[in-house]
Amino acid sequence: MFLSKIYNIFTNTLHNICSYFKYSTSSEFYTYIDGHKYDLSDFNHPGGDIINLAFNIDSKLLIETNHPQSSLPKIYKILNSRIIKNQSYNLESKFENNNNPFFEELNYNISNFLKTNNFNFNSFHPLIAIETALSVCGYLFSIYKINQTGDYWYAALNAFFTIRFGFLMHSGNHASSSPYPIVNRIISYCMDLGGASSLIWRHEHQLSHHLYTNIIGKDNDCDIGNPIIRLHPHIKHRWWHRYQLPILFLGMTFGLYKWIFAEFYTLYSRKIGSVNMKYPTKTDFIINIIFKIFFLVSFIFLPTYFFGFKQAMILLFIRQSITSLVIENIFIVNHIQPSLHSHNSAIHWSINQIKTSCNWSSNSRFFNWFTGGLNNQIEHHLFPTMNPYLYTRISPIVKNTCKKHHIPYNDFPTFWDAWISMIKFIHRLSNE
Repeated sequence: MFLSKIYNIFTNTLHNICSYFKYSTSSEFYTYIDGHKYDLSDFNHPGGDIINLAFNIDSKLLIETNHPQSSLPKIYKILNSRIIKNQSYNLESKFENNNNPFFEELNYNISNFLKTNNFNFNSFHPLIAIETALSVCGYLFSIYKINQTGDYWYAALNAFFTIRFGFLMHSGNHASSSPYPIVNRIISYCMDLGGASSLIWRHEHQLSHHLYTNIIGKDNDCDIGNPIIRLHPHIKHRWWHRYQLPILFLGMTFGLYKWIFAEFYTLYSRKIGSVNMKYPTKTDFIINIIFKIFFLVSFIFLPTYFFGFKQAMILLFIRQSITSLVIENIFIVNHIQPSLHSHNSAIHWSINQIKTSCNWSSNSRFFNWFTGGLNNQIEHHLFPTMNPYLYTRISPIVKNTCKKHHIPYNDFPTFWDAWISMIKFIHRLSNE
């Protein structure tokens, strides 16, 4: 009863604070849907600045994947009032986006489940905000202890909280951690506090990976390490790929360094892989610089001053390698599998998401928390703006609906089963 009262007080306070924050698009903001151009200039978007991802692109798939299906009629009604008449465009469309019997039934089943259990897409959202606050405190405490003691255990502790940041910022960037845009944005900055850029990740992950999962030339994740390593069967095989497994794990160990130090060029060029970044603004540059300075001071300059350069590099390596290996293995195991690379543009986008994703331990509440819902990758790709704590609850519904429509639902019993399958597949790609 006491915890319930605290929870309600926290939720009401959060609502009162966030009601003061609103977001409007820029004075020149256009997007495209089904060959028509829409003027969204000075549009007050309830979901906050995530709408910037729709700037100057064919945004139908982005709209379909990021909103509950029940809200789409209202969304398209608003959009129709902002259509620019007598202007048509022939932009590329990768998937069939019209009504689909499978997805209609799935949404009907999910809606009934949420309504019956008094849930909605944002249920449990204060829990993520509370965990974020605790993780930030733990992260800053571990930085303090690293620079006070130089102890390797505190570097490992900092890695733990940085891993938590990785999964928390994932929810924040998808606007699934809270119904309040300002809270989602603050949680997304966990990535910046950890040394990387949430802005860059948001563009690459949501415009490249989520819209075109496992499609070579579209999904940047397919080209990780290319041409040094080969993680997709459509990448041309080279003789050196037979040695790619040790190279892959070596690259994973140092992967976080790329996130931290290569992002200035990405912000400057406004391009990352297949994605053109229409933003950043000057404010984005300033925020990135501030967080980068904080990282350099906390993990390089101060440890070097107190303990010498060699000790500082050892502490940094412990923190970086643990973080990289855990986060990257959990992220990639869900898509690098032998049966997840077929693509047929004639199918509905939802079916493509299922056919190119896999789950592991999908009924586990612990792994649902630990990975921020990434163990339920299928549910996440179908409903990316749904609070991840709901994924284990809707997983049986998705699985049964897939079975009824003869759609494969790839679900490994454990992480290790999925990981071993991934390693065998990468080994196969090494030799064929």
